Amino acid sequence: MFFKGKGFTHDPKRCKQCRGRRNNGKAIRKIEWGVKCAQCELETTVPFRPVRNEPVYCAECFAKTKVIPIRNP
Repeated sequence: MFFKGKGFTHDPKRCKQCRGRRNNGKAIRKIEWGVKCAQCELETTVPFRPVRNEPVYCAECFAKTKVIPIRNP
């Protein structure tokens, strides 16, 4: 009934536990790039490929430099 309520026309081929076991073997591998923080020069990793002319910060320096926009009502 759950699948029919969602509008699916075919019955599921695997139960939730079997889907979980099947997906555990195919964990997504994240590529991290080693960089030096532009502010404190600490070696760190980032989950994106850095661009040459853009500064890259470690987590602590990024939290300090993060600007929160102010909304006008």
